[in-house]
Amino acid sequence: ELKRVLKPGGQLLITTPNRLLRLLPGEKPWNPFHLREYDPDGLRNELLPFFPEIRLSGINANGRAREIELRRVSPGKGLMGSIKRRFPHPLKRALKKITDPLHARKTGQIDVSDFGPEDFFVDDAHPENAIDLLAICRK
Repeated sequence: ELKRVLKPGGQLLITTPNRLLRLLPGEKPWNPFHLREYDPDGLRNELLPFFPEIRLSGINANGRAREIELRRVSPGKGLMGSIKRRFPHPLKRALKKITDPLHARKTGQIDVSDFGPEDFFVDDAHPENAIDLLAICRK
């Protein structure tokens, strides 16, 4: 449908979380609003049948912004992480309401005004290490 409605010569920009940083191998997306999450090869393979011209990049962040995002989305490690990932979403949400204030008190609140466009960049060389993937497609 995106190809159909795109003007000749138009560009389609798609961003999506990088599953390599968020999910363990074979794991389904834990965000209930994400039906699929892609790695760079998977996104390219999904788009190639429709768009012969694809530029695949990553969207990354500098320093503290990257650290905060990676900590927020990193797959749980070990037995406890594996157990928590299997909790139903409503239970995760309830636990988050309890644990977030405790975590914020321990680490300090994150003030998004501390970050700006200069903290984020497009990484053409290493999309596999980027927080999000960016595909620019032409038909």
